[in-house]
Amino acid sequence: MQTDVYGKKYNRNVINAIGILGVFVCFLPQTLLTTALPSLMKDFNVSVNTIQWLNTGYLLMMGVMIPITGWLMDRFNSRSLYLSAMVIFSIGTVICCIVDNFPCLLIGRILQAMGGGVVLPLTQAMTMYMYPINKRGFIMGIRGLAIGFAPAIGPCLSGWILMHYSWHLLFQILIPLIILDLILSTIYMRNIMPNKANSLDWYSGILSVIGFGSLLYGFSYVGKSSWTNHTVILCLIIAIIVLTLFFHRQTKLSNPFLNIKLLKIKPFTINSTVGAIARMSFIGIELIIPLYLQIVHKLTPLQSGLVLLPGAICMGLLSPVAGKFLDKFGPKKVILAGTIILAFGTFDFVFINAHTSILRIIIMYTIRIIGVSFILMPSTTASINALSQDQISQGSAINNTFRQVSGSIATAIFTSVLTTTKTNFIYRYIHTINSQNQLHHLILKASIYGYRSAFFTALIICFIGIFLACFTKNTNPKK
Repeated sequence: MQTDVYGKKYNRNVINAIGILGVFVCFLPQTLLTTALPSLMKDFNVSVNTIQWLNTGYLLMMGVMIPITGWLMDRFNSRSLYLSAMVIFSIGTVICCIVDNFPCLLIGRILQAMGGGVVLPLTQAMTMYMYPINKRGFIMGIRGLAIGFAPAIGPCLSGWILMHYSWHLLFQILIPLIILDLILSTIYMRNIMPNKANSLDWYSGILSVIGFGSLLYGFSYVGKSSWTNHTVILCLIIAIIVLTLFFHRQTKLSNPFLNIKLLKIKPFTINSTVGAIARMSFIGIELIIPLYLQIVHKLTPLQSGLVLLPGAICMGLLSPVAGKFLDKFGPKKVILAGTIILAFGTFDFVFINAHTSILRIIIMYTIRIIGVSFILMPSTTASINALSQDQISQGSAINNTFRQVSGSIATAIFTSVLTTTKTNFIYRYIHTINSQNQLHHLILKASIYGYRSAFFTALIICFIGIFLACFTKNTNPKK
């Protein structure tokens, strides 16, 4: 039994289980709406760009909240912060359950993101704080099971619900899990990490919100337009200027809002970067494969979700195994093996065509997921292991910020590569078209060319990951 900051005993396994449940509940909504957007467009009579705000607004708010969580974890006790975050998330969920108009649904989604943006780095930091280095890999692997399983069942569950029930049930099924987590956390959650009496630097807070918000929105807008769009350019310029001011200010403060000086610790930075690159490759393929399955093979959203289900389940099951290997062999061997497997699984996707079998897609995707399983949680664990106990909260916030930003960048890059190559291919050969049948064939061929280009981009990212993984070292933080 361990003791909290007040000397009271607690069971770390119980608290970790509560945190895993909270992470699962917060991750599930990210994928539940993926297949529901067309139905919501009809119900609310809104355009594609408008309905996309349910996902864009969610990701933006999470991206804004995660850097702030570093200061929140230092300033407020972990029990109150966790309960507050889950209450905010539950309020947003209840709103989504009962509303019948788009603005209120968007408000509910934003409140969900506010709570979820705190829960994810907070529970990660608490887990790292409670367990010694030689056990962190396996424990973080268990946490990875929840993170991997939520996206696995999200699209399939969503597709089945929409076939038989109202979209409100997508949020209503979360209520029992939220109530269970709130009851357990009220009874068993403890104040794990010590606090610091740091006052909020409002100027840093405002810069953080504007900077990261502009950056994430700019990248998200690329998927709707292009890199030359005025909105994209303006957002990225604002982000560069504001984040430069933000980072400069953090180096001058004695108690920084976000301690970016931790980036000087090479093992922390390298492992965080490798994890971010793995997430880029993972998110990019997650975006492209369903499009390929639905456009080329004419599968329904539910069927395309079922194609990806074996790999996603594999990720959840392998996360604890990868964590165990990390504890036994150290980060370099595990992460390097993961990046090589990821590249191997991606290579075959570069040669995809209209006749590629579904079984082959399942096998290739599962191989990729095995590689991702040996990178994501191990790289996170190895990066935090490079820090001392009092740096864990800030390190967790930075690590999660890396991943959130890398996910947005991946979406922008892969969407841009896909649409640009597809459009250029059509323009190149459109003058040769003499019939509707030939036009249909050209569009299909252009789509295949676009998918291949996107997968080739993913392969390049994998090679970058392999290169950086070679510099990964075993880490031993100061006690």
